[in-house]
Amino acid sequence: RIITKLNQFFSYIDLSEKSLSNARNQLIEYENSFFKSIFVGELTKKIEPSENIESLKEQFSSEHKKKNYIPDDYFKFNLELPDLPKNWMYVSLDFISEHFQSGGTPLVTDPKNFAQDGIPLLKVENIDTNGNISLLDNQLRLSANSYKKQASSIIKTDDILFNIVGPPLGVVGFVTNEFDNMNINQALVLVRTIQFYEPKLLFYCLKSPFYYNLMHHMGRGNRQDNIKSSDAKLIPIPLIPRNHQKIILEKIEQFNENQKILSEKIESSLKQLSLLRLSILKQAFEGKLVPQDPNDEPAEKLLERIKKEKS
Repeated sequence: RIITKLNQFFSYIDLSEKSLSNARNQLIEYENSFFKSIFVGELTKKIEPSENIESLKEQFSSEHKKKNYIPDDYFKFNLELPDLPKNWMYVSLDFISEHFQSGGTPLVTDPKNFAQDGIPLLKVENIDTNGNISLLDNQLRLSANSYKKQASSIIKTDDILFNIVGPPLGVVGFVTNEFDNMNINQALVLVRTIQFYEPKLLFYCLKSPFYYNLMHHMGRGNRQDNIKSSDAKLIPIPLIPRNHQKIILEKIEQFNENQKILSEKIESSLKQLSLLRLSILKQAFEGKLVPQDPNDEPAEKLLERIKKEKS
């Protein structure tokens, strides 16, 4: 009777867990589909751009001219680029950046390069799958002198970080104010966008499925996949009218909030089912899962029979 009842309960739990797992997979598929469509203009195709794309491009060019800098054009890396609406265009990551820089690690064998209370040197392990940055328990920290020598790779709030040394390629992080003025090692590059491009939008763009695959496609190396810093600057990025940027960013933030709520509900339900399974087993072995039948053989007699069979 206990086994029959357990089979009934566990069959229901298994079915519920399978349904929730399918829902979790559907959330992931929906997210991939959403981010695949959003950076090809699907959400804004019926909204008039706030400026001509050539005019916007000229504003970026003017910023580069102030620094006497000529950014490189993008190239396709033998991978077909998604089509863009007529009021968008592809430019290089270099083009939308006011600062692009890979990091470095000073000589580890020289203790003068590091200090226990020094400035954290971030690496790819400091970035989680959601793009959040956190310090490690064994965080490497630069001495004041080493920090000054690596001034070009000091990160600022709203910078985007991504790794060019794998595995795994495709890790992208967003710098919040608590990590302002820290530094990065040679596996990471920082991108600081020109004021006309929303930095958080670039973060989401580089985290989207197409760019994740692109970075893996770009990877080269015998033992591990690496991307040259000079190649990373040429990643093709959609240049988007500023009103479209704001609309897209708002849609993404709302989408992420909804996904988070649904994901938390699914994980909570899965946890409750796991606890329910344990509770049912507990009741089963306490004799509380099924009603007792006075006609059942007492456990003492069963025990005596088992002893006789063993002897």
